[in-house]
Amino acid sequence: MPSARNLALLALTVLVWGYNWVPLKIAAVAIDPWWFGAWRIVGGALTLFVVVAIARRGLAPPPGRAFITIGIAQVGGLIAFSTVALRFGGVADVTALIFTMPLFTAIFARSLLGERLSRARLGWLLVAAVGIAIVASGIRTRDDAIGAALATCGGASWALGNVLQRRAAYRIDLLRLIAWQQLVAAVPLLVLALAFGRPVGHLDAGVTSAAVFAAVVGSGLAWLGWGAALKALPANTVALASFAIPVIAAVSAWLQLGALPSRSTDLGLAVVVAGLCGSVLADRTKLVSPVSPPLLPGPHERESPLAE
Repeated sequence: MPSARNLALLALTVLVWGYNWVPLKIAAVAIDPWWFGAWRIVGGALTLFVVVAIARRGLAPPPGRAFITIGIAQVGGLIAFSTVALRFGGVADVTALIFTMPLFTAIFARSLLGERLSRARLGWLLVAAVGIAIVASGIRTRDDAIGAALATCGGASWALGNVLQRRAAYRIDLLRLIAWQQLVAAVPLLVLALAFGRPVGHLDAGVTSAAVFAAVVGSGLAWLGWGAALKALPANTVALASFAIPVIAAVSAWLQLGALPSRSTDLGLAVVVAGLCGSVLADRTKLVSPVSPPLLPGPHERESPLAE
């Protein structure tokens, strides 16, 4: 039986990641999104390395080179696409379309791992796809269309990294793995910032605090709670909780930014969450959390030879 402490920690992490989309939106509009994306990932990596060093979990890189490809796809792709998407689109639309990740995970898992979906899970994923179509039907402006396309690419990029993560089968400490994935993903993001970005921004106390929160807390410290939840709670509990993230993001943007979602976004988001929850409950034995790779590591465990 999950303890109240672990459930509270999971709830806090989901709240942080849901609300985090508001600081992301504030900073992505006020700061060049390419440079903000680079700052977001570098700040998160440095935060995690400090935590890993204090906890004495070991700072050596993961074995092999698979973590480089995974980090670029799963972390770099998501952060780059989502940050630029928020420059153009609203929080509710972007987060709803980011959560196409379970749909793309099913596609990539079928093509790369040969996994087959049960009929029940496939049916629920089709329900989620209908919700995505409803969200897309409310897109009216060019900026919204660009934001939606980038958000969908972010979901696909994360899903690809998630499947590659499963194929690599790393069995090492989660924080150490994420720290290294963020570090290697920072390289292409810095290259993109140098190539396409402009190191300018309209900085004030609100923007600065939003940028710091997004990097240090959202991309760094929140992983502490998530890692603890993955170790202590059933996978289906963690996955179901993660589907509250886009809902919390939409409500937070409405309350703080006054960004009231359209009716199509509200309806589509509800259908998406219902479909994703149904897909989890329909196939619990092959569950993979859509927000994090399926890691159940410990600092004492041997590193998987499959990652070589």
